[in-house]
Amino acid sequence: MILIDSTYVVSKGGVNILKVFLNSIKLKDRKKFIVFLDERTQLDKSFLVNFHCIKFIKGNLIVRQFYYLKIKNKIKVIVNFSNIPL
Repeated sequence: MILIDSTYVVSKGGVNILKVFLNSIKLKDRKKFIVFLDERTQLDKSFLVNFHCIKFIKGNLIVRQFYYLKIKNKIKVIVNFSNIPL
């Protein structure tokens, strides 16, 4: 699995880049991805189809770490859009 962590991405520019990135993933390959989104992110959720898992996470280090620890054994690669690494 591949984790796409965009927990602290809430600005329009960051959300637009994230949207372009997620849309570039082929539908057949999306089952390999887990996506962390910040719960404050305002975006059209219609393009978030076919991903293995999508979690809307509170912008908080402890909550983010908790979700990561729950899935860390499944994750092979992390793509981090945040300024704060896991």
